[in-house]
Amino acid sequence: MLEIKLLTPESAKPYQTFTYQSFRKGIIDSAISPEIRPIVIGASFMGNPVGLVVAGCDRKGATANVVSIFVQKSFRNMGIGTALMNHLLDHLRSEKFLKVTIQYYELDHIQVLEKVLKKSGWKTPQLYSRYYRLELKKLVGFRWMDRMKLPSSYRLVSWGEVSKEEREQVKNLNEVGYRSYYDPSENEKAVVDTCSYFLKEKDTIIGWSIVERHLEDTLLYRVLYVREAYRDKGLGLVLAAKTAHGALESRIPHGVIQIVAANERMQKIYKRIIEPLSPVITPYRTCEKDLSS
Repeated sequence: MLEIKLLTPESAKPYQTFTYQSFRKGIIDSAISPEIRPIVIGASFMGNPVGLVVAGCDRKGATANVVSIFVQKSFRNMGIGTALMNHLLDHLRSEKFLKVTIQYYELDHIQVLEKVLKKSGWKTPQLYSRYYRLELKKLVGFRWMDRMKLPSSYRLVSWGEVSKEEREQVKNLNEVGYRSYYDPSENEKAVVDTCSYFLKEKDTIIGWSIVERHLEDTLLYRVLYVREAYRDKGLGLVLAAKTAHGALESRIPHGVIQIVAANERMQKIYKRIIEPLSPVITPYRTCEKDLSS
């Protein structure tokens, strides 16, 4: 008999392998504060685990984010995924959550997830960004990298040459197009110093390119940002060229670049720089559901 219920850290232990490695410890850790403890819903058949949905939550902000949903292969196409999602949504409403979101990569078989979202009343998923994966060796001999010259009034400095205090000064800028994701100190521990640069006019930071490393063989170009007053001067291309040189010197074979779909300037850079390198493209979608009504 199928049973779907809210799991405690103790009862979630048999379900650990049903979610990503990065979440497995969190769903069974009873020491995590109740304010931020993930919400975990499990499905079992005859007492055996067959499915799981996990949502991270911000109870103060009354928002939740679905981070994983899984049903064992032999139990798919039975409506269990939709039942798990609906149980989660009902629980969130009972806990006075106002909104729930989900973000996901458009990989193989993603239509199964999108069918669950549609059946449980979510809005139509929207394209947020695309990830472009490429072989960095293709940059060798790419002439644009050496043609980009920096005007004399500006200078480029590496990540390590800029103090934490200086980086704090450009945090949460009130500028057109700025998102908190662009913060140069967003994930300091993963930053690759030899590929990440700040652009300065005298002692003022006016732009930056941040590269992170989360996998041994891959660099993630997390952000390239030029401050509002300095845009449309070709400075973003100079930052991109310097970053590309740093990536080549790193000897790491692959690079991944995320470009937000609404970022028109980066779309132009993509056309000029990235598209000729024939990258593998993975769309990244976002979806939300209003729980307040």
